[in-house]
This record gives sequence, structure tokens and C-alpha cells, in this order.
Amino acid sequence: MANQPKITLYDLSGRADYPYSPFTWQVRLALNYKKLPFKTIWLHMPDIKAAMQELGTTPVKTPLEPDGLYLVPVIKDETIPGETKIVQDSFDIIAYLDKTYPDRPTLFPEGTNALLDMFDVYIREKIMMPFLPLIMMPMLSYLDERDRAHFREKRERWFGAKLEDVFPTPEKRQECLTKTREGFDALAKMFDKNGTGSHFVMGDRVSKDDLALVAVFAWVGEMDKDAFEQIMTWSDGRWERLWAASEDWRENKA
Repeated sequence: MANQPKITLYDLSGRADYPYSPFTWQVRLALNYKKLPFKTIWLHMPDIKAAMQELGTTPVKTPLEPDGLYLVPVIKDETIPGETKIVQDSFDIIAYLDKTYPDRPTLFPEGTNALLDMFDVYIREKIMMPFLPLIMMPMLSYLDERDRAHFREKRERWFGAKLEDVFPTPEKRQECLTKTREGFDALAKMFDKNGTGSHFVMGDRVSKDDLALVAVFAWVGEMDKDAFEQIMTWSDGRWERLWAASEDWRENKA
């Protein structure tokens, strides 16, 4: 392109400026895969609302947050002189990057948006949700003091319980891992329909939901290294092969 892309990614900061959210990781992976240069603005949780209000993003309403919650990832694209594009939500951001930079590898093959959205739902409900209790206490140690208080207040309100009570006992931990593995095993059977030698959701080409899976692996790896190592052995090493195939997309963490 005539203009070098000028893209800013708004990401979550933990104790250090290093990505850990599976949703912001998806966008980071997409930018790296497309070889689009970008810079990161790291935000602590209590600072997200003010930063997003300044950008003019829309708060996301959920049953747990009926008044809306300001979220990242968000990108600001200032590539076209005098024009600024603000895009939020990982799905919409990656679709935007495909449309805006058609000379880069696409992640939404034509006519697949609905299918990839359904796949996203599967990953969230069958893989991320069963694993979620395992990260409650590790997250507290991962965050700095201000983030820790913010994280605890919101999650305890959502769960209706102390985080210490949400975090599973060793027996419950195994139940969480078993349910997570069931989600991965069912997914592996779907992948098997592509035939042997294929690492990716769509066979021999990379799509948005390969990034979604790699983002989950990166998230788990930061929060629970033992669980990550277990996942890499599941499904006859399929997930380890996908993780290895994604190495170049994971390089830029700045």
C-alpha cells in the first residue's frame, strides 16, 4: 500500500506490558499474521472506561452488566491521512482488517463469517467457560494492585461468591480439566474431517478461528502452565502442532 499502516492496538496490561487476554491476543495474532505494523497502548483495568470514552467506543451490555462495560480489544487506524477509524471487538476488528487491507492474507474466506462466528461461540462455551474457574486466583497474582481490586470486585459480583470459593479444589480442578478436554476432543473430531496433515480449521489455510484457538493456548499458558502442557498432549498432539505452526504470529508482543 502507498501508506504504511498506522495502527494502534489497545490491550490489557498485567503486572508488566505483556498480552494475556485471549480476545486481545486474537487481534495481535491477526496483525502479526497479516504483517501489519502496529503499536500497543497498554491499559490497566480501572483506566479502560476513560480511554474508551475518549475514543468514542460503545459499551457492551450483558445480563451481568446491563448498563454496559467498556472493553478491549480496540484498534485505532490512522493510515489514511486526516481519517481515523476506531474498531472494537475482536471479530469486527479482524473483519475490518481483511476489508481494509485486501493485499494481505485474509482470515475470513468469502462466505464464512457466520460459520466462523458459530465456531467462536463453541470455543467460548465448550472450552473457555469450563476452564474459567482455574484462572481466578492466578489472575489475582498476575495483576498489579489497582487491577487486582477491580478484577476482584467485578468477578465476585458476577459469580456471587468470593474468588477463593470459585477457585476449584484439586478434585474440582480435575473436573474442570475433564470438561475442557471434552470440548477439545469434540473439536478434534471436527478437524479430522479435513483429512490427515491439516493443522487448521479450514484444512490447509489459516482462518480467524485458528487465531482464536492459539489465543486460548496463549491465555492458558500465562495463567496455568501445567494445564497448558496437558492440552498440548491432547488429541494426539494436534494442539501442539497448531501452537508450533503459529510461532511467527506470536512474535510481536510489544
